[in-house]
Amino acid sequence: MLSVCIPIYNRGVINLASEVKKQKDAISEKIEIICIDDASEILFKNINKDILTIADRYIELELNVGRAAIRNLFLNYVQNEYLLFLDADSLIIKKDFLKTYIDKLKLSEIDVVFGGRVYPSECFDTNRILRFKYGIFRESKSLQQRLLSPYLSFQTNNFLIRRDVLDMNRFNEQLKQYGHEDTLFALILKRNHINVEHIDNVVLNDELETNSEFLYKTEQAVQNLTILMKYLSPTEILDINLIRYSKRFHFFLNLSTFWGVYLMKFLRWYLSVYRFLNVPFLNLYKLLYFNMIYRTMKN
Repeated sequence: MLSVCIPIYNRGVINLASEVKKQKDAISEKIEIICIDDASEILFKNINKDILTIADRYIELELNVGRAAIRNLFLNYVQNEYLLFLDADSLIIKKDFLKTYIDKLKLSEIDVVFGGRVYPSECFDTNRILRFKYGIFRESKSLQQRLLSPYLSFQTNNFLIRRDVLDMNRFNEQLKQYGHEDTLFALILKRNHINVEHIDNVVLNDELETNSEFLYKTEQAVQNLTILMKYLSPTEILDINLIRYSKRFHFFLNLSTFWGVYLMKFLRWYLSVYRFLNVPFLNLYKLLYFNMIYRTMKN
């Protein structure tokens, strides 16, 4: 019935896999746990060395293939009709988490279901406040909020998909680095009239990157936007807020090219140090950064 798929990259997953197995053992259904390590550092391979006592299958890749390709790779190993993807930094906080998905499958045939994510209620580490605040304001959405925009609210940290749907709508492997592989995937699903449902079956985002780490990942994600634009129509592109705002304000952004470089440097420094106005300043930084690399690409 269900294959629980956990892609791993430089994360410890023993706790996550153990909770999945605990809930699996309490359900009389055909469920398997598969973990694929995307060429993690030896430190994390050692942390996860006992994973074979928990998972039904564990594969270590010699070369890193990235967040998009590794999800496609699970199709080579799963035995069941449905795949449940869980990011390695997830923490299961619901005792009936697995059963909720199983019950959903028993009700009707589904294409894709996203369960949602939440963040800790507080963050006491100033050096991780940027990731925390961004997660709270942009990713931790209630079921009602997600239903207003089911495709753009989709994320890959906690979703269930039918095997043939994934096989016919694979993640775009041209996106090698971090970011927006889920955006492109969701918009392709929308184009192909694949239904994306949402339920209240959240996981907790258990690990927060430092401010500097998250800024670096944000820049990677913005770079990916310039790649995925090649695969979307002009109308689909405008579904993405950052691109839409960039086009709307391009005149002013281009006028401020000279000062924009200095403003970006200031914003990057500010976001790595201070805990106030993080999300608005981060949005401005992303807008300036996208405009800079998009203009460079066009030239």
